Amino acid sequence: MEIRLEDSTLADEQVSIWAVRRKLFATYFVTFSLLFVLVSGIAAWLTYAPIAGVRDASELTMTAMGLASGRILWLAAFSIISVEVGNMIVEYLIVDRFNKGKRAGEKQNQARWQAWYERMQVAQREGRPFDEPPPGGQVKARR
Repeated sequence: MEIRLEDSTLADEQVSIWAVRRKLFATYFVTFSLLFVLVSGIAAWLTYAPIAGVRDASELTMTAMGLASGRILWLAAFSIISVEVGNMIVEYLIVDRFNKGKRAGEKQNQARWQAWYERMQVAQREGRPFDEPPPGGQVKARR
């Protein structure tokens, strides 16, 4: 069954626990594939390491993949969980750094404006002309 979403804001919506969000699909597929190959390799090693009579590599590969296929639901679940948790951690770190940088920039901007305003007040009290442009560029004169 295919679900088509006409609204672009819902294009990344997760429909169920087994659904993978579109933007994470490639990451999920790579994670699942690597886990499947890893489990197949471990299964092959555990199954055929004690036995010296392996006839050929294709028999080893097919048996290992058959053993790993029995664990496919667990691999899918673990892949989804690891990709989602990894994505949440990465997004949290990015958002956290962005917010910290934004706050630091706002504080610096506030300090520049405060210093400029104080210099303007001093110049007005002393009756001197104040022609220093405000921080951030020229402000057009109001008429």
